[in-house]
Amino acid sequence: MLGRISLGLFLALALLQAGTHRAGAWTMEDWNRCQGIANDSGLAPEARIAACTQLIQTGQLTPENLAIAYYDRGIDDSLDKLPDQAMADYTKAIAINPNYADALYNRGDLYRNKGLYDQAIADYTKSIAIEPAYDVYLNRGICYEKKGMRNQAMADYQASLNYAKPGSAGAQSAQQALQHLSASQ
Repeated sequence: MLGRISLGLFLALALLQAGTHRAGAWTMEDWNRCQGIANDSGLAPEARIAACTQLIQTGQLTPENLAIAYYDRGIDDSLDKLPDQAMADYTKAIAINPNYADALYNRGDLYRNKGLYDQAIADYTKSIAIEPAYDVYLNRGICYEKKGMRNQAMADYQASLNYAKPGSAGAQSAQQALQHLSASQ
């Protein structure tokens, strides 16, 4: 995420330094509020949602930054307990950037929470192809287990354990999932 923020900061500064600030243009403060890194970092999700919406509506963001703004708004939608809006925002971010692993992962979580395991598995699988991570494998394994696909679940729990830092909470979660699945045979 730091790389995306840095790129966004660079692009925002370039816009401002070029002297193109005019009515409807966005500022560094707008970007920071959307990202949740403004000076008043205690911003409520609703305030960050409003900041991201304002940025999106300018029509001046690059496709990459537009995808980030939708993604960030999706995170805040989730924090504000608005899963349908979060789903819509993650879907828009993915439509703009089909290789947005974090958006795929988060949308997969929303599908999993709704019991839509096939859709969750599809998003997790795409996310893994782009950027493998222990938590994505773990959550896909949970979906496989819920579907009764024990071998796939076991393989994903093992992959999760392999990707997790030894001794971390992620490694412990993967180990517990493996033990639970083995004990239920």
